[in-house]
Amino acid sequence: MAYLSFECDLAGAPWIGPRLLAGLCIQLEERPSSRLIHLYTAERAPLRARLAMAHLLDPQPRTPHKWTPLAQRCVQRALIALDDLEGYCPLGESFGALRPLLAAST
Repeated sequence: MAYLSFECDLAGAPWIGPRLLAGLCIQLEERPSSRLIHLYTAERAPLRARLAMAHLLDPQPRTPHKWTPLAQRCVQRALIALDDLEGYCPLGESFGALRPLLAAST
């Protein structure tokens, strides 16, 4: 659900994710923790950035101007999710340690 919400946000429809999540919560009679949503976003957004940049490895990419800005938006979204997770990590490590690595790529 977090990844679908993230993709909708990237596509310019940030309102879809919260609506889908609300509907899911009603059907499940349960709501996932916001930390879990942020964790999945922080984990998937860099992967999406990497996949976007991989298009530029093609000898003649169809829309080369599209991929770098998309990757930068993905990295920015990962940084926002990491900020929302600051101080919390189920693995016992700080997500803040990842921030310089992601910020260096913007």
